[in-house]
Amino acid sequence: MNLMNMLTSALTSGAALKALSAKTGLSEKQLKMIIAIAVPLLLKKMTSNASNQSGATSLLGALTQHQSKKGIPEQLESADAEDGSKIVGHILGDERENLVNEVAAQAGADPKDVNIVLGNISPTVMNGLSAATESASAQQSSGVNLSDGFDLSDVMGLLGGAASQGSSQAGLGQEAPASGVGSLLGSLFGGAPASAGSASSGAASGGLGSLFGSLLGASAPEEDHSVNGTQLIQSLLSMMK
Repeated sequence: MNLMNMLTSALTSGAALKALSAKTGLSEKQLKMIIAIAVPLLLKKMTSNASNQSGATSLLGALTQHQSKKGIPEQLESADAEDGSKIVGHILGDERENLVNEVAAQAGADPKDVNIVLGNISPTVMNGLSAATESASAQQSSGVNLSDGFDLSDVMGLLGGAASQGSSQAGLGQEAPASGVGSLLGSLFGGAPASAGSASSGAASGGLGSLFGSLLGASAPEEDHSVNGTQLIQSLLSMMK
């Protein structure tokens, strides 16, 4: 399971959604839709930010401050939303307002609520990335060939088993976004905006359409490693040598 799917499954497990709903007041359905868009968005932006040495070094430094081994629900319950909001600001930069508005439109939520959710989940996303990088670094040091991707099964254990639980409980089903993806998100993921139908059927050839296809049960677009997290981890590992 790639990092994107692992984090999405973990954050949409029953216990995680219950904890997040209690903090935000949003329904589980709304939370699922926001998370389904937000996790790949955050990974994509972090990949872009880490594409140079200064950006990767900055991200590695931030990861050392996010190494919780608690389960996902516990992480969400204790999340410092103010700190999380600062994390989101660093990741999204000047595009934050526009991207948050796009996510809100697709999830049928208020931008204020999207910001609250992002602030609460971003520390957990950082914890997951930190654990994944640590795991990949250990495998690399032991001589494991990582050229074909990463075996992140042990990361689920570091996250308290929530990821494996979430894969069976999250059940994103066929809840496709209510409208097509806006130009900002479409260009960010390198494809044209996709309709809800093409997203749920996996018919889109690329971009966020195929991304949503993978989240909604179709084949995962493994070619786009910047979305699934592999490219991000490889960039960070190269800076650790």
